[in-house]
Amino acid sequence: MPEQNKPTTPKIRIHPVLISNLSTAEMDEIWEFAFRYTDTTREIYERSLRLKQKVYLMRDRERGNLIGLGAVQVTKVTFEGRPYLIIFGGNVLIDEAYRGLNVIQRLGLQNYLSARLRHPFTPIYFLFDTFSYKSFLMLSRNLREFYPRRDRPTPEWILRFVDFLAEQRYGEAWDPLRGIVVGTGDRKLRDWVVPVATKELKRPTIGFFVERNPGFRKGDLLVCIAPLNLGNIRSMVGNMFRRILQKRRAKAQAEGTKREEAKKGG
Repeated sequence: MPEQNKPTTPKIRIHPVLISNLSTAEMDEIWEFAFRYTDTTREIYERSLRLKQKVYLMRDRERGNLIGLGAVQVTKVTFEGRPYLIIFGGNVLIDEAYRGLNVIQRLGLQNYLSARLRHPFTPIYFLFDTFSYKSFLMLSRNLREFYPRRDRPTPEWILRFVDFLAEQRYGEAWDPLRGIVVGTGDRKLRDWVVPVATKELKRPTIGFFVERNPGFRKGDLLVCIAPLNLGNIRSMVGNMFRRILQKRRAKAQAEGTKREEAKKGG
C-alpha cells in the first residue's frame, strides 16, 4: 500500500497527452504507477489505456512525481435517429494522499466545456465503467441525475441507450440484464484498494453498488451513465465550491487552535 505523504498544501499540475503521442518513458511511468493499484499485466493495461484518445497526467507541482491519471475518449453516436456526444472516462487512479481536491471534477468540467463549445446543441452524456465503489460514490456525491441508482429505477430509454453503447464497446462481455461487463479476472483492483467491511456495506450507496456488481473483486464492471445537463453541471460545480470552503474553514480552525495553544504555552 502506498504511503500517504501529502504536502501541507498540495498543488497539482495536470498535463493532457494524446495517448498516441505518449513516449516510452511516460508509458513506463504510467505503468509503474498503475501497477501499485491494479492487478494485471502491462500488456492488458496498455491495451485498455490505448482504447481512449487522451490521458491526463497529474503531478505534484513541487516534486514532479506522478500522483494520478485519467483517460478520456469522446465519440459522437446516433441513437434512435438523434446524435449524442459520449464522454467516456476510464483508467482513473489517484494517490490516496491527493484525493478530495476536486481533481476529477475539474477534469470532468474541462472535458464537458470543451465538448460543449464544439457541439453546442448536441446532448452530452458521461459514460464510465467501474469495479470500485469509491468511483460510484463520487458519482452519487457530485451529480443529481445518474444511473443506475438505488432510489429509483433506470428509465427504459436509458436502459436501451446504455445497451446500445455498451454492446459496441464491450461486445460479448456485456451482460445487459445485469448492467455488468463480465471480467475475466485478468484486470482488477488490488484487494487493499477497495476493501469492503461490514460497516461499509451498511452505507446505502455502497451496499447498492455491491448488490448490483457482486463480482467487482474479480474485475466485473458496473456501467454507469449520466446526462451532462444544466442540473448536473450546477450540482458538480456547487459541490466543488462546498469542498473548497470546507477545507478553508478546517484550515482556519486548525490555525486558530494552534494560536490558542501557543498563547497558553507562552
